[in-house]
Amino acid sequence: MMKLEKIIVLLLFLGLFTLKMKAQAIHITGSVSKSMKEMNGQVSGKMPLSVPIYIFDNKAEARKQAQLYNSQNGMSGSIVKIKSNDVVIPDYEGHFEADISVGGTMLLINEGVLKIVDIVGGKLNYDIVFAPTRADGILIKNVNVFAKKHGVDFKEVPPVDDGENMRWTVGIALPAWYTTKHSRLIFQPVAVNTNTGDTIQYLEPLVFEGDKYHQNQIKRKSYGYERNDSLHAYYVPDNVMSNGPFSFSWDITYPKPDIDKNYKWKAKISLEDYTHVYFNDNKEGTNNVRRPWKMLDLGASAKHMELGPRFFETVRARLLEVPRDLQVTFVVGKDELTTDEENQKTLDFLIEELRSYGTSLMNISVQGTASPEGGLSLNVELAKKRARKILSMIGSHIRSASLTVKEPLVYTWDDVADSLVQRGQASEADELRKYAKAKDFAGIKRMMTSNPVIEQIMQNQRLMRSTYTLRRNKIMEPKEAVWAYYNDNRYRPGGEEYFSNGDYYNLFTQITDSVELRKLTHRAYKENMSRKTAKFSAFAAYLANRIAIELLEQDSINLSVLEPFIDMASGVEVQRPVAFESSYMYTINFKEVVANQALMFLKSRKLSQSAHLANKLPDTEKFHDLKMFIDLESLFFKQNKTPEEEQRASDALNFVMNVSPLNKAILSVELAPELGVSYETLNPLVDSLPDNLVKKWYLKGVIAANNPDIEQENDFMNLIKEFGSEAAVKMQSNDTPKFLAYFQHCFDMDPSFYERFYKTDGNITDDIRKKYPYVESKKDLYREKFNMMMAKPATQEAASE
Repeated sequence: MMKLEKIIVLLLFLGLFTLKMKAQAIHITGSVSKSMKEMNGQVSGKMPLSVPIYIFDNKAEARKQAQLYNSQNGMSGSIVKIKSNDVVIPDYEGHFEADISVGGTMLLINEGVLKIVDIVGGKLNYDIVFAPTRADGILIKNVNVFAKKHGVDFKEVPPVDDGENMRWTVGIALPAWYTTKHSRLIFQPVAVNTNTGDTIQYLEPLVFEGDKYHQNQIKRKSYGYERNDSLHAYYVPDNVMSNGPFSFSWDITYPKPDIDKNYKWKAKISLEDYTHVYFNDNKEGTNNVRRPWKMLDLGASAKHMELGPRFFETVRARLLEVPRDLQVTFVVGKDELTTDEENQKTLDFLIEELRSYGTSLMNISVQGTASPEGGLSLNVELAKKRARKILSMIGSHIRSASLTVKEPLVYTWDDVADSLVQRGQASEADELRKYAKAKDFAGIKRMMTSNPVIEQIMQNQRLMRSTYTLRRNKIMEPKEAVWAYYNDNRYRPGGEEYFSNGDYYNLFTQITDSVELRKLTHRAYKENMSRKTAKFSAFAAYLANRIAIELLEQDSINLSVLEPFIDMASGVEVQRPVAFESSYMYTINFKEVVANQALMFLKSRKLSQSAHLANKLPDTEKFHDLKMFIDLESLFFKQNKTPEEEQRASDALNFVMNVSPLNKAILSVELAPELGVSYETLNPLVDSLPDNLVKKWYLKGVIAANNPDIEQENDFMNLIKEFGSEAAVKMQSNDTPKFLAYFQHCFDMDPSFYERFYKTDGNITDDIRKKYPYVESKKDLYREKFNMMMAKPATQEAASE
């Protein structure tokens, strides 16, 4: 009996112990993830994992199984099975729940890395994070998820186009059981012309294999794997596939075959085992790209030339022909001048004008003319006699110039008829042509009597023509040049006189009004560049540099302006003779011209040409900013940078950001994914820019387009919070997203921004474009929404700040 009682007591004790142990069990939750690398190499952010969690109620057993796994893992042909009390599989977000005893342990394995997590009394939530490995993918922030198929999670950072290269960054994740230890994954990308769809080039593939597949492949190839397997060179050994979730990244800089064309990528993903392909999927990148440097303000870095003696040009002999009509009359049918005073006044005035030129007068020519009445041969001979008569009268007073009689100009009745048409008498012209063709001189005489306009035309045809040629070699004094510029009609654009480069030099030293200087620059530049010898002129280079600075300040590009004064193969400020054995030298590659052409190339996204020119310039403070711009654009997205290049890229970014508030705002928004900042936090920086800057509203549009809560923008409570109840009622009736309102205001200020920037800007994702397309017919709605947003009460603005 005592023995039975002892047994019953023991059973009761064991039962109580069991109850006590069950009371020690707790319900835990948690998440499993892996730290990921950003594109700058820093570890930041996490990727969810759905790997098995082995539950152990006994720590010692967990460590025993871990030791067994570590000792056998990696051995050829080995398969390690974990024996545990329970197994829990997290969902695709990495979340899990489990019942486990206090003092128990969780064991997890990811890509061969084993992690033990002990249960701590009282702790009910566990965040389990695996450290990154060298082969891990890159964390992709602010991504555009534009393709999901059969559970494949496909993410792309909007590609970067720096003009000469495309930067493509893609992350692909496959759920558990897509891959196995006995499978191979092939990722075959190609480069495609965005506009035509033509495949331009096959790019290097990525090949991933399960450990069993790889070992058997080596055996199947009789240990000649590298010789016999055509894909061996693309095998990625540090990212081995298993039955669990699998992910990889593809990050490449692709040199564009043609910098003026657009490219995107396509790829085929295939999974195969030893005998067949069991999964295929095709992916392609977005048509839109990010051009992060596209709006940078380079105008402040343009280099001015100081107008000094090196640009002063003396007048080399140039000839100027001056035409004159001679209002003289002759006795009908003779070469004798009529005796009226007007004839003598006309000749005296011409003689006085010619004598004032002194030895600069080179030649005087006179051309006789005749109207169509009378015989042709008589008219020609009479015109010659009259020309000789006038020339002899002028020549008696001029000794230094040669005298020339030109072939006479004899008009026809058709010429008279053409003049009638110009005066609005087309029917009379037709009638005159009819009489002339029929040689009806009586009809012509009747017309002349009834229509005095015909006689006026013929009187003008009888005027003699005179031309004299001058050799101009005098530069006006500065004050004289300014007076002529403002007061002498002969020096107006298109007038009979024009300024020499020496005269223009004096004008630039005297005129200070910015508007007038701009007009003067364009006039002088146009005149200089019309000459074939412009590239030899230092002053022409000075003018071209002023035009280039104006273009850069207007955010415009024209590579041809400075091109005549640049030699890509030569050094700076090189002296050359104009011709073989010539004593006249000219300068090529003025430093300022080289610097501004480098900026033009930079704006044109021709980075190699820009760097080539910048390397010619000395390492001085004057050209430091240019070299910082080039370092930024050439190094920021470069892969596999050296430590020295990393430092240069960082220095360049800091420098350019501090050049101006505008550039800081532009770079902060354009590089937000790389800098790890949220778009929303950049609003104060962009808001601080002047409202008259069109780029401000473009940046506001980019920020608004990347709002993760864009679908809640028109929520009534949110509108009340931001704009107040009265405005919220009005705004809810217009459900236009904010980003389209900002962009519309930008396009209203400068319509070119739509084609130049917005149409292909990867900062606005494909998903957003598809859901909220820009529709021309809704412009007024966009404008209305913008005006509503700008009417935010001051109290609301203060509250939001």
